[in-house]
Amino acid sequence: MVKLKIAQLKPGMVLAQDVKDLNGRVLLSSGNRLSEKHVKIFKTWGITEVAIERADESMKSGEKPLSGNVDEKAIEKMRQEMNSLFRHTDIKHPAIRELFNLCVTRKLASQAARENGTGAPA
Repeated sequence: MVKLKIAQLKPGMVLAQDVKDLNGRVLLSSGNRLSEKHVKIFKTWGITEVAIERADESMKSGEKPLSGNVDEKAIEKMRQEMNSLFRHTDIKHPAIRELFNLCVTRKLASQAARENGTGAPA
Protein backbone atom coordinates (compact mmCIF):
# COMPACT_ATOMS: atom_id res chain seq x y z
CA MET A 1 0.00 0.00 0.00
CA VAL A 2 1.20 3.49 -0.82
CA LYS A 3 -0.45 6.91 -0.42
CA LEU A 4 -0.50 8.99 -3.59
CA LYS A 5 -1.50 12.57 -4.31
CA ILE A 6 -4.53 12.98 -6.57
CA ALA A 7 -2.32 14.26 -9.42
CA GLN A 8 -0.40 10.95 -9.35
CA LEU A 9 -3.44 8.70 -9.75
CA LYS A 10 -3.91 6.74 -12.95
CA PRO A 11 -6.98 4.86 -14.21
CA GLY A 12 -6.81 1.19 -13.29
CA MET A 13 -5.13 1.65 -9.90
CA VAL A 14 -6.82 -0.23 -7.04
CA LEU A 15 -7.80 1.45 -3.76
CA ALA A 16 -6.25 -0.03 -0.62
CA GLN A 17 -8.56 1.89 1.74
CA ASP A 18 -11.98 3.51 1.56
CA VAL A 19 -11.91 7.10 0.33
CA LYS A 20 -13.96 9.31 2.66
CA ASP A 21 -14.96 12.95 2.50
CA LEU A 22 -14.28 15.40 5.34
CA ASN A 23 -17.48 14.26 7.10
CA GLY A 24 -16.49 10.59 6.98
CA ARG A 25 -18.87 9.54 4.21
CA VAL A 26 -17.45 6.86 1.92
CA LEU A 27 -16.96 8.15 -1.62
CA LEU A 28 -15.42 4.95 -2.96
CA SER A 29 -14.76 1.63 -1.21
CA SER A 30 -11.43 -0.14 -1.05
CA GLY A 31 -10.82 -2.69 -3.78
CA ASN A 32 -12.35 -0.54 -6.53
CA ARG A 33 -10.38 0.25 -9.68
CA LEU A 34 -10.02 3.97 -10.33
CA SER A 35 -11.34 5.70 -13.41
CA GLU A 36 -10.93 9.31 -14.57
CA LYS A 37 -14.43 9.97 -13.19
CA HIS A 38 -13.35 8.84 -9.70
CA VAL A 39 -10.36 11.17 -9.72
CA LYS A 40 -12.60 14.07 -10.76
CA ILE A 41 -15.00 13.26 -7.91
CA PHE A 42 -12.12 13.16 -5.41
CA LYS A 43 -10.98 16.60 -6.54
CA THR A 44 -14.53 17.94 -6.24
CA TRP A 45 -14.81 16.68 -2.65
CA GLY A 46 -11.41 18.04 -1.59
CA ILE A 47 -9.61 14.71 -1.33
CA THR A 48 -5.86 15.30 -1.63
CA GLU A 49 -4.46 11.76 -1.41
CA VAL A 50 -5.61 8.15 -1.37
CA ALA A 51 -4.12 4.77 -0.47
CA ILE A 52 -3.41 2.55 -3.49
CA GLU A 53 -2.69 -1.19 -3.37
CA ARG A 54 -0.02 -1.16 -6.05
CA ALA A 55 1.87 1.54 -7.85
CA ASP A 56 4.95 1.38 -10.00
CA GLU A 57 8.22 2.70 -8.60
CA SER A 58 8.01 5.98 -10.49
CA MET A 59 4.73 6.79 -8.75
CA LYS A 60 6.01 5.81 -5.30
CA SER A 61 8.81 8.32 -5.48
CA GLY A 62 6.31 11.03 -6.42
CA GLU A 63 6.33 13.26 -9.43
CA LYS A 64 8.42 16.37 -9.17
CA PRO A 65 6.23 19.21 -10.42
CA LEU A 66 9.26 21.44 -10.90
CA SER A 67 12.77 20.65 -11.96
CA GLY A 68 15.33 21.20 -9.23
CA ASN A 69 16.57 24.46 -10.77
CA VAL A 70 13.94 26.70 -9.10
CA ASP A 71 15.39 28.49 -6.10
CA GLU A 72 13.58 28.94 -2.80
CA LYS A 73 13.38 32.72 -3.25
CA ALA A 74 11.41 32.34 -6.47
CA ILE A 75 9.06 29.85 -4.83
CA GLU A 76 8.51 32.13 -1.83
CA LYS A 77 7.91 35.14 -4.10
CA MET A 78 5.32 33.16 -6.08
CA ARG A 79 3.62 32.00 -2.86
CA GLN A 80 3.30 35.63 -1.74
CA GLU A 81 1.83 36.56 -5.11
CA MET A 82 -0.66 33.68 -4.89
CA ASN A 83 -1.55 34.64 -1.28
CA SER A 84 -2.95 37.90 -2.59
CA LEU A 85 -5.09 36.00 -5.10
CA PHE A 86 -6.31 33.52 -2.46
CA ARG A 87 -6.90 36.13 0.28
CA HIS A 88 -10.69 35.54 0.37
CA THR A 89 -10.45 31.76 0.73
CA ASP A 90 -9.88 29.32 3.59
CA ILE A 91 -6.32 28.32 2.73
CA LYS A 92 -6.44 25.59 5.42
CA HIS A 93 -9.13 23.65 3.53
CA PRO A 94 -7.47 20.67 1.78
CA ALA A 95 -8.97 21.42 -1.64
CA ILE A 96 -8.01 25.10 -1.49
CA ARG A 97 -4.50 24.22 -0.26
CA GLU A 98 -4.07 21.78 -3.17
CA LEU A 99 -5.34 24.39 -5.64
CA PHE A 100 -2.97 26.98 -4.17
CA ASN A 101 0.01 24.63 -4.53
CA LEU A 102 -1.01 23.74 -8.07
CA CYS A 103 -1.21 27.42 -9.01
CA VAL A 104 2.26 28.10 -7.58
CA THR A 105 3.72 25.11 -9.41
CA ARG A 106 2.14 25.95 -12.75
CA LYS A 107 3.06 29.62 -12.56
CA LEU A 108 6.70 28.76 -11.80
CA ALA A 109 6.76 26.18 -14.61
CA SER A 110 5.29 28.75 -17.00
CA GLN A 111 7.92 31.31 -16.04
CA ALA A 112 10.71 28.77 -16.44
CA ALA A 113 9.43 27.79 -19.89
CA ARG A 114 9.34 31.45 -20.98
CA GLU A 115 12.87 32.03 -19.69
CA ASN A 116 14.13 28.95 -21.55
CA GLY A 117 12.42 30.11 -24.74
CA THR A 118 10.22 27.03 -25.01
CA GLY A 119 6.96 28.90 -24.49
CA ALA A 120 4.34 28.21 -21.85
CA PRO A 121 3.68 24.56 -21.03
CA ALA A 122 0.33 23.09 -22.06
